[in-house]
Amino acid sequence: MPLVRNQDLALWARDIVRLETPVIARWRVPAETRSLLVGVGLPALDTRFVPDPQGVHEPRLGGMYVIGRELQLANHIHLPECAECGYFGLREDSGEVIYRWRGEVDHASFVNSSLRHFLYFIHRQGAATSRYSDLPDDKMIPLYERVVSRLKAWDSVALNHESSFWRARFARLWG
Repeated sequence: MPLVRNQDLALWARDIVRLETPVIARWRVPAETRSLLVGVGLPALDTRFVPDPQGVHEPRLGGMYVIGRELQLANHIHLPECAECGYFGLREDSGEVIYRWRGEVDHASFVNSSLRHFLYFIHRQGAATSRYSDLPDDKMIPLYERVVSRLKAWDSVALNHESSFWRARFARLWG
């Protein structure tokens, strides 16, 4: 899998948050994950991902370290089935990226196998969004579906997992 670099993200992301080593010093995650958080950073992707990492003294949230959330718009209503009411995080020890809804301690959706996979997914979507946003839907959707098929090839677990965050997310994009 290609490694996403900070300069790759900077081509489309308006905001990239790099974590400082003291913030993640106590996080029990793989070494590659630490390197990516500090060296590459977390990019904002419109409303889909807002970097909002937990502070150095904040406790883990149900076995995960919070790295961000979805953007909640002003007219947002918190419904039980709402997918924009939670947090992205790194599962302790494995470093898998998961999504946990507010108030849900026992349930989390599987996002990606690692932070490296997550950054690749975010990067490919961000780059595609900036390239395809002015196209009519009949041209944009096939191009975006091609991006999704590439993502599936790199991290098939992310789209085939029984609690896949991305499967639900991509279904919402197409309506």
